Order: sequence, then C-alpha cells, then structure tokens
Amino acid sequence: MVGTALSASVFSPELNRFLNKLNSISAATKPLSHYVDINPSVDVSILDKDALVGFIPMESVSEDATGEYTSTDRPFEEVRTGYTPFADGDILWAKITPSMQNGKSCIVAGLTNGIGFGSTEFHVIRVRDANVLGEFVWEFISQDTMRQHATFAFTGTAGQQRVPGSFLEKLPFPHFSISRQRELVAVMNSARLRRKRKLREAEELLKEIDAFVLHKLGIVLPIPTLGQAFAVRTNSVQKRLDAHFHSPEFRGIDHALSSIHCERLGDFVTFSKETWHPQAHDEQTFRYITITTVKSKTGSAHWAVVPTNEAPTRARKKVSPDDIIVSLTRPHHGSIALLDSTFDGCIASTGFAVVREVEKRIHREYLWCILRSPICLRQLLQRSSGGSYPAITETELKNIMVPIPDMDTQDHIASETMSRLGEVQKLYGEAEKDWRLSKRWFEEQIYEED
Repeated sequence: MVGTALSASVFSPELNRFLNKLNSISAATKPLSHYVDINPSVDVSILDKDALVGFIPMESVSEDATGEYTSTDRPFEEVRTGYTPFADGDILWAKITPSMQNGKSCIVAGLTNGIGFGSTEFHVIRVRDANVLGEFVWEFISQDTMRQHATFAFTGTAGQQRVPGSFLEKLPFPHFSISRQRELVAVMNSARLRRKRKLREAEELLKEIDAFVLHKLGIVLPIPTLGQAFAVRTNSVQKRLDAHFHSPEFRGIDHALSSIHCERLGDFVTFSKETWHPQAHDEQTFRYITITTVKSKTGSAHWAVVPTNEAPTRARKKVSPDDIIVSLTRPHHGSIALLDSTFDGCIASTGFAVVREVEKRIHREYLWCILRSPICLRQLLQRSSGGSYPAITETELKNIMVPIPDMDTQDHIASETMSRLGEVQKLYGEAEKDWRLSKRWFEEQIYEED
C-alpha cells in the first residue's frame, strides 16, 4: 500500500520537512483527519440544565504526556457556554503555549453522564475508525518530537500562540495493524507505571523528611481544615482584615510555635536589592532563573540561557552563590532554592526574594530546609494574598516565624534533610531517564517501522 503524500505549504519550512519525513514512513500514511474527527460536536440534548457533567480545566491535566487528569462534576447549565464539550473516549490535546509544549493531553473516560466540558484551549480528537486505537492516536500526537514541531504551526501573538486544528487535520498518520498498535501502547503504558512507582516512592520519602523535621523540633502541626466556619474577636484582627489569615488552622500553627524558640525571619536575615540592567550587560546572553525553573519538590534550581536583547522585564535581580531565593508567587508550593557556586553571575526574576545575609548563629542550610518545611510553608500561605495565584510581599515574608534550635540540632536537620533529598533526586532522575528512553523508543518504532 502506497502512502499518500500531503501538502502542508501553509506551514513553516522546518515543519514541512518533518511532515515530509512522516509521509516517507513505509507504513501507509493518510491525514489524521481520515481516521478521526477534530473538534467534533457533542449531543447534549439528553441533558437538562441541572444534569451533572464532567469538568476538566487545563490545570487539571498533568504535563509530560502522562495522561493523568482530574475531573469534577458541574451542573450542565453552569458550563454549557464558554467551555469546550467532549465525550467519553475523546482525546484532549492542549493547543496553547506553553501547555502544548508541556504535554498536557489525555483520553477522558468515566465522565458523569458520559459528557464533559473543559478549557477552550483544548483540541478534541475523536476516533471514528474501528481499526485505529484511540490510545495509539494519543501516543502519536503526544510525542516530544511532534510537540516540538507543532510550535512551527503556531498562530497568534506572543503569549497567546495556538496550534490550529489544521495542523492535526493534515498530520500524516501511519496506519499500523491493530495488533502492532496494541503492542506499542502496551509498552508505553508499562513505562508510565514504572515512572509512577518511582515517583510515588520519591513522594513517600519527601513526606518522611517533613515528619523528621517536625519531630526533631518537637512540633505537632494541626490538621488542615477546609470550608470551616469560624469567628474571631475584633481586637485580635490587628492589621489583617482578610478572613483567610485568621483561620483556625493558622491559629493552631501559632500555638504550635509558641512552645519552642522562634524568631522573626526579618530579624536575622537581610534581603538583597542588587539589580541587573540588560543594557549594561556586555555578553549576548545571560543565565536566567525563573520560578518555573525551581523544583518545588526538591528545591533544586536551574537556569535558562536567554539572549540579552530579549531579556524579560522581570529579569532584574542579581544573585550570588549561597543566596536563598524564595518565590513570592505561590510561595507555599516550596519553590525555594539554595544557590551554589554554579549560579554565580545568574539573574533571577523579580518574582523572588533574595536572602543574602544570614546571622552566623543560624546555619544557612538549616534555614533553607526549614523554610521548605510545612511549618513555614503554611505560614507563607497564611500571609499571602490573592485568589488563584496567591502572592506574598517581602514585608510579610519577614514576618514568618522560624524555629531556631541549638546549632547541633540545626546541623543534624540540615545534613539529614539534604541527604534524604539526594535520595529523592536520585529516584526522580531514574524515573525521568527511563521515561525519556521509553518515549525515544516509541518514536524510533514509528519512524523506522518497516
């Protein structure tokens, strides 16, 4: 059977080269739209306005093509307009930057009443050919290489660029036998399970670190509460009038801290105000640390190399080795890093506070560890303001109460925590390496199939 060559003249030269490569696969290729419907309609005539349906916003879909997502129920009347409809078995594929590049995609199943609604930034793909597996289509369009080349099909302005439906419609799709499709899907499913097991093991180790730190300090944290009604006396409100700040959970933290020696963060550290100016930078590029390049789970930081003439307006904070950088946006997520000598000369986003000087009676490593512990992360949440993206000011950050044990205890907590974090990072590394190799294997099967 001879493959069908496709014309994609509307796309960039680099994307055309990739599409031509797909067309050259010896397995017969036809446009993906030959086998699937792109953004099909959904019959909602069976639903009354109070009927429940699944709801999947963009943030509920995991990255890196893991296929994981969370669905909640909403009344049909609430979501019938302003959202994208889909049905059980449909594939959701993010079309907007950066969600597309980050691999936000999944196959939905088990939706309430078999119907769901979600972000308008999803393309919906529905297989209509009995000889094509939806799981295989999803694996195919979620490949790293596929997503990289999809960026060359972007339309729209910077920050709001999207992959048009025509990219998926014209995409050359290799039609392997149903048994071969099942084989390829099974291998990838096994790889995902291995990755999930490694990551679960790492998560358990992280919980043990938190428990160790709290036990060493002799602190018992209150159980988090949600939606609990409470009242406070007006004479205890002081400067904060927002109810969130005075919730019983946070009052419980104050009570737990009252039993040990604590000090206000701003009383023993100094924040750096050193500023970087791109116009005074002699090199063509610089190394840039953003909130997204600090891993919230481990506190490990990375940088991106950025052309100096494209420096974002937020790239303004100079950092030095031994600085502790604290994310001011969603600070309770733990994007807090202790920088080593490799970060000398890097520039950080203004979304960070930079702790530069720390009094000698406090181990810098201990301070980093304790700021990332639940006892401080919950205070960061308490002192933040805002809805979906709560943020904290440097003034409020200074008010965080930090447990200060003796130097031997600080050293023990720091060394044990960093040792255990090393084990966690090893597990993460093993999981990601195996996952990377598995994805590469899948692509090799596609492009080298006889």
